[in-house]
Amino acid sequence: KVEVTDDTGSIVMSVPSNWSDVSTEPQDLLGDGTPSPAIVAAPDQAAFLSDTGPGVLLAYLEAVGPFPLDDLLDSGVADSDCTEASRSDYADGVFTGRFVELDCNGVVGLLLVANPDDDPESIMLVAAVATTEADLRAIDQILSSFNLT
Repeated sequence: KVEVTDDTGSIVMSVPSNWSDVSTEPQDLLGDGTPSPAIVAAPDQAAFLSDTGPGVLLAYLEAVGPFPLDDLLDSGVADSDCTEASRSDYADGVFTGRFVELDCNGVVGLLLVANPDDDPESIMLVAAVATTEADLRAIDQILSSFNLT
């Protein structure tokens, strides 16, 4: 595994060493012209971004205001070509939120939205795709390692 930090030094996660197609540049995820700290890691980003290959997007949306997390998940599911398989609560002692597991024509997707426990107006977003059991283990590693720096 390899630890990856975004260009702003705000967020970090561990990814498999073969997920070496990495981008750490801020991204305008809300479409409002404000770049947010982000990391994309995959064996092949083009395949990941088209939902056909494994990978992960980690992003931190700071001070965006309190949002109903299920509304964010609903929006993410609606923007995908996937079917919701399950939805659950998430808590790891640092972040509390909700996640949804998606069935994307035999590919597993995961979308997590969580607030830092000490900052309910900011959101950590994790979007991941798995095509094999090894990818699922990688996503477990990512979920246990992502954090603010």
